[in-house]
Amino acid sequence: LQSFKMAKDNVLVRKIRGLETAGSLSLLFSDKTGTITDGTMRVVDCIEIKNNTDYTIREIVGSMEACFDDTNATSEALIRFFSKNNVLKPVAILPFSSKRKYSAVTFKDAGTFYLGAPEFILIDNYDKVKSRIEKFASQGCRVIALGHTVTGIKKEGISTAVRPVALIVIQDHIRDEAYETIEFFRNNGVDVKVISGDNPITV
Repeated sequence: LQSFKMAKDNVLVRKIRGLETAGSLSLLFSDKTGTITDGTMRVVDCIEIKNNTDYTIREIVGSMEACFDDTNATSEALIRFFSKNNVLKPVAILPFSSKRKYSAVTFKDAGTFYLGAPEFILIDNYDKVKSRIEKFASQGCRVIALGHTVTGIKKEGISTAVRPVALIVIQDHIRDEAYETIEFFRNNGVDVKVISGDNPITV
């Protein structure tokens, strides 16, 4: 009976065996992006920290996004907000990697810009913006850092001298039915764990 109740509450079961055992669940692991959220992201804020370059944040991020062929929900949100441009001329490109959690582009006469998870980019300078990041993360927002260094892209890892230029705040839309579904599991003694590569505070 419990299995049939679950089947009516937005629970997707691929096999009957799964449906039969759903009634005895005590722990459920769920992906976040595209499961609890619908994968639709939008930039809601951009906070300039210290931009010592000759270019605007829009010119920098737009020039970076113009360098990459592959897109995902995050990059699409950045493109919608900043738009692509060719103001800066790339000389070296490092596409985004979920393992690295950042992308980077070295531009002619402008140094290298990094875009990605603040704690992976800023390293020695992370504490300077930590409180701001945690403020937005506590509201459920994803925070991306734009960092800069005068040196080129390092093959062996990121430079510890990357300085924060801006923080970009992105909101991921939660599915309308997610609240009710998760509440249903909780009320029936099922502990829900969310799997995500995002900052734990954001999750």
